[in-house]
Amino acid sequence: MLTIHRAERADTLIEPLAALLSRAPADTFAPDVIAVPSRGVERWLAQQLSLSLGASTGGNDGVSANILFLSPGRVVNEVLATICGTGPDDDPWVGSRFVWAVLHAIDDATAAGEGGPLAHHLGIGAENAGHRLNRRYATAANLANLFSSYADNRPDMINAWLAGSDTDGVDTELDDDMCWQPERWRRIRSRTDVPSPAERLRNVCQALEEGKAAVRLPERLELFWHVLAWGFVGNFRNVARIVRAAAVEGGNARLLAALRPAAEASFRGDIEAGYRAFVDHRISQFKYAFFSKFLYFTSDLSKPGPRCLILDDRVATALRAVTGKSYIPDSAAHKPGAYVDYCRDVHRWSLKYECAPDQIEWRLYRFGQLIGTRERWLRAEVSLYRDRTTPISFDAVVARVGNLDQLGPDGYMN
Repeated sequence: MLTIHRAERADTLIEPLAALLSRAPADTFAPDVIAVPSRGVERWLAQQLSLSLGASTGGNDGVSANILFLSPGRVVNEVLATICGTGPDDDPWVGSRFVWAVLHAIDDATAAGEGGPLAHHLGIGAENAGHRLNRRYATAANLANLFSSYADNRPDMINAWLAGSDTDGVDTELDDDMCWQPERWRRIRSRTDVPSPAERLRNVCQALEEGKAAVRLPERLELFWHVLAWGFVGNFRNVARIVRAAAVEGGNARLLAALRPAAEASFRGDIEAGYRAFVDHRISQFKYAFFSKFLYFTSDLSKPGPRCLILDDRVATALRAVTGKSYIPDSAAHKPGAYVDYCRDVHRWSLKYECAPDQIEWRLYRFGQLIGTRERWLRAEVSLYRDRTTPISFDAVVARVGNLDQLGPDGYMN
């Protein structure tokens, strides 16, 4: 059974968590497992629980014992180890064992005469390599951490590399300065017979879906986490208002009523129905930035047609500057239609320019950051007119906006 407790403040959750832990499990000696985001939260949580667990009536002389504080990643890895049979003690993709595997792969590439950014960084083949040759182990350690991060956050990309596709996992080719990484990873993979963490995660998920494997979890597993609501408009003082709007009785019911149909519609590609679910169950303080981000992360990225994309203030600002069209009309009744137009237009542009819709959305976001205020845009355009050395163009103004700090008090470039 899944039970969710939510609150504006983390300390409010201590009491219900302590009440749950105070009930003895079937196996008295079985430790309780609490997944926490950091060691700091672990220490704070243990201290707070010790004030009430086993305490005398009205006292704070309790004790916090027989509790395992694990990271969510550690919990997932233990589940994978149970099914795959590869534990952390003998996993070649963990810790120093992985660092040495990366180091051997670097040496193999060096012996094969392979160049690229990594060889340049290490000074391989350079006449005056100097201290750069001593970077091998530190570079291997950094590269091991990078690949481990990819496995945790972008497993689809790692599996694409394994299949020989140098993409980001969603069929978008990597930039030229990143193309050396897939080959290095494949060289590392060829040195071991043990599947990588991304492969194991894929295989375990497939086995669980097909009913070919079972997971034995602790009797009680608690996940203590903090979540920041999307759409706080760059002002953290808005966060409390957003959370309160969702926590009150009416807002709570409307949000829960909207999330499931919105997620289901987004996943099947029905953009209008997904957005309409939020409009029909409108909650104060929650606007299109929250809606579109939720719909984006619940959409099926593998579908080829138009799908839900992120639309926030910066993307909308860039769209108005580029197209002269507002995708956020004032009338709430027309918001689903405007959002559908945005998703379809970006999809059409992605086909025209042969890139992923996510790439266009990201570039719009970055452009929206540059022109966040008209003052910066106008300063850049005026400075171009004044120095008369660069032809006035859209790209030139964008470049100048990024270099406004180099303008002198007279408005000329230093």
